[in-house]
Amino acid sequence: MSNSSQIVQKVICQPGITTRFDSTAFDAQTFIDGEHTRFYRSKPKKIGGRLAVEMGNKIIARTLLTQTNNDKTITVFAGREDSLTKFTVSIEGAATPEINRTPAEFNDPGPPGTEAKNRVWDLIMFNGVYTGYTPPSWNDWFQRGVSQTYIIGLAPYVLNDIADPTQVTVYFGPLSTDPNNAINSERLIALGTYNSQPTNPLVPPPLIPSNTVLGQSGGILSLDQYLLVFGSDGTVRWNGVNVDGISDFSYWPFQNLKTFGNTKLVAATTTLGGQTACALFWSLDTLYRAILQPLPFVTETSTTPPLETTTKFLGRVPITFATVQSGISILSSNAVLQYDQDIIWPGTNTFYSYVGIVQTVPNNEVHNFFFSNLNYKHQQKVFGVVLQRYNELWWMWPNRLAPGGEDEPGKEAECNWAIVYNKKEQRWFHTPWNRAAAIVPGNSPYPIMSSSQFKTTSTNQDVYPIWFEEYKFDEFFENDVTPIKASFQTNLFSFFQTNPEADYQMQAVRFEPDFVQAGAMTLEVSTQKYVTDSPTNFSEPYTFFPETGKIDIREMGRLMSFRFTSNALGGDFQMGVPVITVQPGDERP
Repeated sequence: MSNSSQIVQKVICQPGITTRFDSTAFDAQTFIDGEHTRFYRSKPKKIGGRLAVEMGNKIIARTLLTQTNNDKTITVFAGREDSLTKFTVSIEGAATPEINRTPAEFNDPGPPGTEAKNRVWDLIMFNGVYTGYTPPSWNDWFQRGVSQTYIIGLAPYVLNDIADPTQVTVYFGPLSTDPNNAINSERLIALGTYNSQPTNPLVPPPLIPSNTVLGQSGGILSLDQYLLVFGSDGTVRWNGVNVDGISDFSYWPFQNLKTFGNTKLVAATTTLGGQTACALFWSLDTLYRAILQPLPFVTETSTTPPLETTTKFLGRVPITFATVQSGISILSSNAVLQYDQDIIWPGTNTFYSYVGIVQTVPNNEVHNFFFSNLNYKHQQKVFGVVLQRYNELWWMWPNRLAPGGEDEPGKEAECNWAIVYNKKEQRWFHTPWNRAAAIVPGNSPYPIMSSSQFKTTSTNQDVYPIWFEEYKFDEFFENDVTPIKASFQTNLFSFFQTNPEADYQMQAVRFEPDFVQAGAMTLEVSTQKYVTDSPTNFSEPYTFFPETGKIDIREMGRLMSFRFTSNALGGDFQMGVPVITVQPGDERP
């Protein structure tokens, strides 16, 4: 190779970000660092901005649930350790004040040893029939024996202990898709149960409060037209049906119960099971499957005239159960995600998927980074969300290496980082991300997430906001607009990687950007002499704009990597194929 020759080198890496815990920079085929950057069409792209739609309060919202209303607004339920509130937000981000729907007795003292701050809501929306007692304030809305929409949930003491066995009350309340309906402001009440003993025929519940309320320590699940509660000692219970075979969640017959061993069930999700409804249940070390069977009816014909044929329901809702896989694990009850037909979740030392069988998920980019630096004391705070637009599965987690990931005096560690699996690319990346809960409304382009890091308002109040994510490109908080820094760094380039005889220093003399870009960006060149050197010896930044054709640069090293950064107001980027012009420099050091 002539020392005067120049080469135009494409700046290309495989998608994903491989950390130093999982590979060396020299060995990595992907990018080696990044912040607020995803991969779209295999190329780096800035993650969108955020808009604070609700200022929240001094307590973190760890559960979010949404409903689309008739006027296209979104009702957001925010579950906190001491409350359940709701507000309505428009697609433009205009929100109403929070309304309290916390059960009246929710903050009464719990059993000895429990603390209210450890409670986490598990919420679902359910369309069903309830024929038990309801308070008079429901009368203008409630119709006995008619299917209606409810919000149903419980708040176990699981924040710092996924296996906590304390049973708590299941609550429910009415829900209307008309955001102005006063029924949406009703506090939830305890779910009273009736006719636990089988009777023939089933006796309609009296219009008085039940002496028995439903309770569990795990969570709640909707399977077809039935409610299932699960938790302590591996127990699953589900509601019964009335004399016409219609599901009624005021009936909870004793025979509608199944126990798996003696280990608490901590998570559940629905899935496909052929032609019938199916669910998966996780204990701490085993995965189970439940399949809803057809209702058992029997046809009887009278033996005396006039001959009449009647159909009777035999009384039990049949659900069959089977063990799918033992010897597995689950990290958190809120970390199970479903993408198309795949169900993916983190265990205590690997990621699993279920597609009819349990398999481990390949993860060469961030596997050791995640499991080596996760704060296991707070593993139950790990949660996930699917961002379908970009084929991404996100898990937020407390990273001990970053601020906020370790306990401090008077302050517990919180989720401060995200690892992301791009299912289409089959690649992983990571980014700082301070969030505590997330949900994607069906009619909104903006995922909704609650903050795990406080923000200080203009009135000097420290609050935990609730955000519209992927909103424009900056952070919008009250009247302030702040740019969001996004960056990514390539793996290492050298002459000798492609030609072992060309062991020269590499001198970069020109850069030609190729970005779909808004606002200024910078290029920094990291140079190193040896493969074991740190790839953080950066040059001064070179600034380029959307109209920039080239930048003349003068950087030299035996190995090089390139870091690109956007930190401008309104800044955005999607990388194409930029090129760098290099030539041989001095002989190797």
